[in-house]
Amino acid sequence: MMNKEQALNYGKKIGVKYLIKNSNGGLLGGTTTKEAALEMQKEWQQNYKNDPWNKELKVYIETI
Repeated sequence: MMNKEQALNYGKKIGVKYLIKNSNGGLLGGTTTKEAALEMQKEWQQNYKNDPWNKELKVYIETI
């Protein structure tokens, strides 16, 4: 398992351009295309909506 810094460095090596994060600073994933990033954002928002512990968290896309 990688820590956050290692995951970001690996993502840069393989061409990740978009990071999906939550409002607590959690790294949820990364992708090379905007379309995939939007789909991942939608999925995480739906997951959080149904989770009583995380329903207040926001999901956003960050370009690197």
